[in-house]
Amino acid sequence: MLKTASNCTVCTSSCAGGDKLVENVSDFTLSYCTTTTNCSATFPNSPNFTAATVSLMKVILKLKGYEDMPISIADPDFVIFGLESGS
Repeated sequence: MLKTASNCTVCTSSCAGGDKLVENVSDFTLSYCTTTTNCSATFPNSPNFTAATVSLMKVILKLKGYEDMPISIADPDFVIFGLESGS
């Protein structure tokens, strides 16, 4: 379960407050990218993946629907976010 507007600072513990963003997640992956094809799951990961070189974040989010059937939210289930300078 992901939450927004939460007082949660440690993702491994349950946290009070916030709004439920999504549930029934079967897979979640976050990667830091310098290009759409050059990504790393580890940040910072010098020398290539630093605050100065990362310009994109790739999110893979797979959800389960009725009777745990996979739901495709994008094709092929990932979204790439561009970062503004200084983010």
